[in-house]
Amino acid sequence: MTDMRERLIGGALVWARLHAARDLRNGKGAKAALIIPPAAAGSVGDAAMINATCAALRERGFAHIALASPGGWEALSDIDEWLDLNAWFFGQSRRVLARGVRRLGAFSRSVLIGADCIDGVYNPGSITRRLTLLHEHAGIGGETTVLGSSFGLHPDPVAVERLRSLHRDIVICARDPVSYNRLATATGRPIRQTADLAFLIKSDLGHDAARVALAFIERQAKTGRRTIGLNINFLIEAAHPGFAAAHRRLVDRLLASEHALLLVPHDNRGKTTDASLLDMAIAHLTPAQREHVAMLPPSPPCATKAVLGRLDAIVTSRMHAAILALSTGTAAISFVYQGKFEGLYRLLGLENTGWLLDPAELVHDSVATTDRICALIADAHQSDRIIAAGVAKARALADDNFAS
Repeated sequence: MTDMRERLIGGALVWARLHAARDLRNGKGAKAALIIPPAAAGSVGDAAMINATCAALRERGFAHIALASPGGWEALSDIDEWLDLNAWFFGQSRRVLARGVRRLGAFSRSVLIGADCIDGVYNPGSITRRLTLLHEHAGIGGETTVLGSSFGLHPDPVAVERLRSLHRDIVICARDPVSYNRLATATGRPIRQTADLAFLIKSDLGHDAARVALAFIERQAKTGRRTIGLNINFLIEAAHPGFAAAHRRLVDRLLASEHALLLVPHDNRGKTTDASLLDMAIAHLTPAQREHVAMLPPSPPCATKAVLGRLDAIVTSRMHAAILALSTGTAAISFVYQGKFEGLYRLLGLENTGWLLDPAELVHDSVATTDRICALIADAHQSDRIIAAGVAKARALADDNFAS
């Protein structure tokens, strides 16, 4: 019975390829594009990259844009069609793969947002199945690209093999020079040097969430306080227990030195979230201290960027919070993980600023690390010109993700 079912599914996949190829030859998807997200919904960074991709595709004449995801992702602003293939990405349903392949004929172009996922460190099965969908589209003649990706020091072997075996016409883009070298070495394929898609996001000062946060920043400024952003990454807390709790000393120091704090959650997936860790880091504050602390409400990336542009600096352990801040000229002092930040800061010319920190140092010596962060914040504006030049370069490279 199982063999019969497998034969039927295999036949359905062959049928799907044939019909999709026919539709593509007939020009059915000439002005339509499919975006394959890097992961399930919930990350502001992923939303930023998807929204930037939508805008870039619209600029290039695509009238219809589909996202290979279930609907309901409120942070996304410009999706015409939701194509739910999660049963393939996360459940290996070949029946759903066949349905997805059949729909590929309706799109002349497909893109996978590589982000920090294509090395398979987080979920190798999910990323290899997303790459398989891209491979299928290239096989029937679609224009296909893996958009700006990081690549870590310890990629999953299955993910690497899938990248090596991808259709030769698929373009793979690296979003920083370190990842470029790692990808080229690991895959033996031509790699295109680009930058992160989030550099293309535009600010929206008029969004309700932005107005609330900006009003807080303005109130604090009237009392002589400059506002510092703060983010805590739950992935780092899992790898370095005590990381979130160690932020309490930093919170106390910044408030005592006449700063205000804007807490910036980045990812709401799972039971422990960025927001819950931020709440823990300020749980000890008095009512008087809390008057100088606010949490950024759930916001689309364009609103988040607008707010981060009004900060004096941000201390973050999320790369896209750093990118959205830096792209407005705001300094970002970052706790590193997964080998992602080093390439970004090299691309921007910020590798010698001292702004990259080891999270283990905060856990093991919160006093010295807090002192260092406060000193970096005090001197951050000395790097304004470097940030401006680096961001201009990064925007141009980010646009190269969409070059034909």
